[in-house]
Amino acid sequence: MKKTIVFAALAATVLASCAKNEVFQKETAQNQVTFGVYAGNVPSKTTAITTENLSTFGVYSSYTTADWTTSDKMNFMYDQSVSGSHAAGFTYTPVKYWPNETTDKLSFWAYAPYRTNTNGIALESANDAAGYPTISYTLPSDANQVDLLWATPVMNQVNNSAYTAGTADPTAGAATISNKVTFVFHHALAMLDVQARYLVDLVNAGGTTGDAVHSATTVKINSISLDGSFPASGVLNLNDGTWSSQGAATATNFTRTFSPAKTVTNANASIIDADEQMMVIPKASGATTITVTVDYDVTTTDDKLDGGSVTVNNVLTSTGDLTITGGNKYKLILVLGLTSVKFDVEVEAWPAFAGETEVDLPLNLTD
Repeated sequence: MKKTIVFAALAATVLASCAKNEVFQKETAQNQVTFGVYAGNVPSKTTAITTENLSTFGVYSSYTTADWTTSDKMNFMYDQSVSGSHAAGFTYTPVKYWPNETTDKLSFWAYAPYRTNTNGIALESANDAAGYPTISYTLPSDANQVDLLWATPVMNQVNNSAYTAGTADPTAGAATISNKVTFVFHHALAMLDVQARYLVDLVNAGGTTGDAVHSATTVKINSISLDGSFPASGVLNLNDGTWSSQGAATATNFTRTFSPAKTVTNANASIIDADEQMMVIPKASGATTITVTVDYDVTTTDDKLDGGSVTVNNVLTSTGDLTITGGNKYKLILVLGLTSVKFDVEVEAWPAFAGETEVDLPLNLTD
């Protein structure tokens, strides 16, 4: 689903310093720079950005008279804030319009959501810097986690209305004043979800991995703890979503305590809520060692016991390596191995005779 976003501002003012005498078309709604956005494959998280709920984003744009190169600057839009909603439309100021001449080109980059004092996003590249725009990001607290996005750049777009009717430039692409410049957003961070299941009698004969526990037994997780070293900050390139200038990986702990405890079955299922899933900055290279600790109870109801049940508490820790890249969601699956208490019998055979003895009995005499 796409949204229409109207961009604006007097290009004549922005471009007044250009050596060339620029001529701009009459400032009408038809000549405004318009945009559409699409955010696909969004993980299910409360703060996740979707096409429908995207409400803010920032735009960078460069005006050139030839194809854009890394020697060009963000001279048309610099960290332009756009806000609104898909239902009500988007606004920003100052409004900008397409340049008029057929040799004039606009290129666009974007990120979402727009930076705030608490979401960890900040300016990085200066407004007079040449090359790809960048932003910095510092991982905020859990309460302020965001689904940080970057958009595929839309390059070297021209104003096709500058051509006479029927002679539109066939090389201009779909993004002209009669069509939207569509940003396709991608996820810059990685998401960690935690799932769990139990396995009954994985090793012992007589059971299979798919067995369910007896109806009198429940398996419930009280808490989990994840420890790993993740970059606390980094610089995001809005041209390709790559990370650089990352801060040293620092020890990070995610702890979730469940009340009530989470019931586990013999099928994989998430044990954390959508708003508890974890966003992390992916390392530029290499694997991340993650240690998981899980506290769980196995409870069996038995009315013959004092109290009517027996509970066995288990605290287990496991460590593994995970290579994490941006834009991906990872399942950390906790597999709780259960071995049922089984019984078997062996009846000892009678031994061989240990000895012999004769017993004399009285004779039975007859008449």
